[in-house]
Amino acid sequence: KLTYDNYKSKMSDLTSKAYFDKKFFGFDSNINYFFNSLVQAVFWVGKLVFYVIAELYSAVESMSDVSSLLNEVVKNSSKVFSSLFGQEIIYMIGASMAAYLLYVFATGKGSFIKTLVKMLLIYTFIGVYFIQFSVDGQNKYLLTHVYDAFRTTTITMNGEITKTLTGESKDGVETYFSETLLKGYKYMNSPVNDKGEFMLSEKEFEDLASYKQGDGDHLIGEKKIKDIAKDKDPENKMLKNEWGSKFMYAFASDVDIIVMGTIYLLLGLSRFFFLIVFILLIVLLPFILILSLFPKMEHLLVGFNKKAISMLALSSIMLLATTLFSFFYNTLTKFVSVAVGGDLLVTVFLKALLLVLMWKYRHSLLTAFSRVTNSPVGKVGREISNSQAVKNLKERINRTGKLSLKSGKGGLKVGGQFAKGGLKMGKDKLSENLKSLRKESPLVDGLADKAGLVKNRFTSMKEQKNASVNAFK
Repeated sequence: KLTYDNYKSKMSDLTSKAYFDKKFFGFDSNINYFFNSLVQAVFWVGKLVFYVIAELYSAVESMSDVSSLLNEVVKNSSKVFSSLFGQEIIYMIGASMAAYLLYVFATGKGSFIKTLVKMLLIYTFIGVYFIQFSVDGQNKYLLTHVYDAFRTTTITMNGEITKTLTGESKDGVETYFSETLLKGYKYMNSPVNDKGEFMLSEKEFEDLASYKQGDGDHLIGEKKIKDIAKDKDPENKMLKNEWGSKFMYAFASDVDIIVMGTIYLLLGLSRFFFLIVFILLIVLLPFILILSLFPKMEHLLVGFNKKAISMLALSSIMLLATTLFSFFYNTLTKFVSVAVGGDLLVTVFLKALLLVLMWKYRHSLLTAFSRVTNSPVGKVGREISNSQAVKNLKERINRTGKLSLKSGKGGLKVGGQFAKGGLKMGKDKLSENLKSLRKESPLVDGLADKAGLVKNRFTSMKEQKNASVNAFK
């Protein structure tokens, strides 16, 4: 089968193929084979780049399994923590805890019980990082088991996504191989029908890969290659002197291999980088644990947990991103190919241009997905609100509102004056009625006299109280 594992050591078989009958003592066929060798030379550049990137990516993938290395690092960190956590450090930590608890109790700034419980929980929780236990017969540290769980889950998810999108389980290199180099090989050696399907079947492509130049009896399926690539009316024109198409497909495949391979390699290296950062955090773990035991330093432990989980999550995301990018790249190829009428050279260059533009304006694209205000609808709305017609309408509304407020203010002023006058008239009338009532009724005078006596009594009591207070002083 045409897979990278099967053809890693014989990449020369996946190239431009051609067959020519010998005429005029082989002169014509030699010239044609010379032109075919030029096509092969162009395609060789892409194959060289593919091989280098594929091997680098495979190496990065193999280095991504850092389970044994991580277990050794945690073991050494445990030893460092044991040496640091000596008697002097324990006394210092105990004294600082006691002093801080006394401060909380004396000042009342916080709950004494909650602070004590939090300190004890942190003190107990620290020992969990260096616990060893067996899972599936493997005795490893807790941090190593967490990494193994992340890695196993990610690989399983990646396999399911690949199988869903492509119909078969492939790793990153095999996907890269089938989407770039293998497609270039097929385009150079088989015409494409109106539906975009190759004239040769998968089995015939496999047979063609082992064809040696000039062997006319070589079987492609059930036919000899000399019958398929005959001089008059050949069944497969791409096995003859279709130099323009062959050069175009070879050059376009080189561009495809370089663009997709560069992104593949960057994603793979990013995944390895996040794992290295995770291991460096484990190296610093003993010092972080010691410092987090002191009061008000527990945020270091919380920060370590967040960073460590973030690094593991990002390394997993990079593996999933590689698969999703392959699917996106393949979809983009089909979309652009249909738009330009199947011209592979134009498809590849337009695809590369779109990727460059997407990378250049990546911040705008991400913002457009996360913020509705930066969407085209929002921009249209801002343009409408800033237009001159809308501004004139706003000014008219403001002027109308000011006139209404002014007239309303005048009305309120007049109403206030009427109310003020009415209250004054009512007050004067009430005073006159009270005076006449007091003159006509002796009861009112009696009540007034009694009120005066009560007032005088309270005044005298107040003076006596003041005198008593002064005497006490």
